[in-house]
Amino acid sequence: ASNAFDLIRTLRLCALLLDEEAIRAEEECEALDVMEARLEAEEECVELERRLVEMRNGDILNHSMK
Repeated sequence: ASNAFDLIRTLRLCALLLDEEAIRAEEECEALDVMEARLEAEEECVELERRLVEMRNGDILNHSMK
């Protein structure tokens, strides 16, 4: 009976360690996804700012020609 309890305890500890590893891997994956989304958002922001500058420059040129 004592060996059975030791085996059960060992199996529980193994399961906990596996869960911890799985959780860490999932957290790392989520962190990478967030970083990727942040980079995409920054790229979109740069593109929108570029368009805004182009629009403003176009308005300035149009107003100066009138």
